[in-house]
Amino acid sequence: MSALMTLLRFRLRRDRVQLPVWIISTGLLLVFTSASLAHSYGSEANRVAVLKVAAGNPTLLALRGPVLGSSMGAFTAFEILSFIALLAALMNTFLAVRHSRADEESGRSELVSATAAGRLTPTIATVLEGVIANVVLMVVLCLILLASGLDFSGSATFGWVVGATGLAFLGVGLLCAQIFSTARASNGAAAALVGIAYVLRGIGDASGTPSADGLRVTSGLASWFSPIGWAQQSQPFTANAWWTGLLGLGLGILAVVITLGLQSVRDHGAGLVAARSGRASASALLGGPLGLAWRLQRASILGWAIAAIFGALLAGKLGAAVVTASAKDQGISTAMRSFAPSGSGAILQVFVAAMMGIIGLVVAGCMLQTVMRLRQEEAAGTAEVVLATGVARISWLLGYLLMGALSAVLIMLLGGLITGALLAQVSGSEIFGQSVASALVQLPAAFVYMTVLGFVFALTPRLTIGAGWAMLALGAFLGQFGGLLQLPGWLRSISPFEHTPALPLAHADFSGAIGMIAVSLLATIAAAWLFRRRDLAIG
Repeated sequence: MSALMTLLRFRLRRDRVQLPVWIISTGLLLVFTSASLAHSYGSEANRVAVLKVAAGNPTLLALRGPVLGSSMGAFTAFEILSFIALLAALMNTFLAVRHSRADEESGRSELVSATAAGRLTPTIATVLEGVIANVVLMVVLCLILLASGLDFSGSATFGWVVGATGLAFLGVGLLCAQIFSTARASNGAAAALVGIAYVLRGIGDASGTPSADGLRVTSGLASWFSPIGWAQQSQPFTANAWWTGLLGLGLGILAVVITLGLQSVRDHGAGLVAARSGRASASALLGGPLGLAWRLQRASILGWAIAAIFGALLAGKLGAAVVTASAKDQGISTAMRSFAPSGSGAILQVFVAAMMGIIGLVVAGCMLQTVMRLRQEEAAGTAEVVLATGVARISWLLGYLLMGALSAVLIMLLGGLITGALLAQVSGSEIFGQSVASALVQLPAAFVYMTVLGFVFALTPRLTIGAGWAMLALGAFLGQFGGLLQLPGWLRSISPFEHTPALPLAHADFSGAIGMIAVSLLATIAAAWLFRRRDLAIG
């Protein structure tokens, strides 16, 4: 017990910055959203109008969640619950891998296992830390909703199911750390499972059945295969079915039990999926920084590309439903324009611009992770080994940035081609070219994300990873909720995607894109200049 408590204190000390940032940021998101919704949709008539539009629009259901009722609490859950649960899931997967597989890679866990703590105690300490973090998150969310004037039962249910979702993915993250032999692969697999859970929830909600009055939607079967979907099925502030949180808790417990069983029998440092043996001689691609960047990043790039392809397929399939629904209800057109307010074309063009913006954010995440890889290589000391050869510092930095840029171009182009090909079957060949063009104009905004983080890496390397995820989360929030919450223009303009030209491109303003390209070039030059002159920050 003494060893367990010592390890728990050690973990809490290591995460004294990361966990509070995650919890406070998630809480502030709920505070801001609750306040904005109360201001913009304070009357029930306004909420009913929005909900009736959403209930008949699969796209809005996929992006938000099922319609739960017209009360202020139910409307808040409709708008933000799935996104809050997504953040809780990511917080827990990163925590789990950081204290399991990452510690094995660094050799830290081997030193701990050689003491009286043994092999399983560190994992149990990680579970206890995760439980504490999720309980704190539950309480914070509940108190915020209570402070917003909502009832206790709904607020408690909301906080409980979000925490249960976090606990489910804490177990998933620990299990992934047993399966894969590197922290990078474990994080990638766990994050992919979070993404799959979110997509399954979206598919289930989009295929849901609206009630006769249009104020409730019963989600489809796919939602019940997703821990995030389980959280939504609790229906906070209406049914308050708190028992759905037990599904997430049960999944987490099952995953932890399997994890402890696997950890007790596997070799230390090994995973169930063994790392492939390297080639006897390096390929020609590894002769330069660009090839090395591709070799180290190809798995994560492929993961982001798969997420973008899923988004493109979803956009192509939902296009016909958007056109049909908007012809019946003009309110749907208004709701869609909240996601792409600068678009002035037909509803299908606005829909394409909105969906390409979401795929663009996925691509931005891919590019940000490329820069984060720079920091990981530097911290581990492998960058020092590479730079001790004939590779120049600037070449090494630009190799990663170029790889990120090339990946972004290919993924966005593929997304535009898939969406355009599917939508062309609905409205003719003209939308094909517009979809591809709308995809490619997202690139300047994605470049800004990457190059600005590259500047952060060159200036203050230890802030790189935190700043990268914060940039992505802020961009996702402003892009998804900025228009619907009627946020002020200056606040929404923080997101680079707010300056992206919108369809129809024949009448679009390209000054924002040109400005973003200029910012990207300046940030790249500044990053190269700073990185060439600073010392490597190892550890």
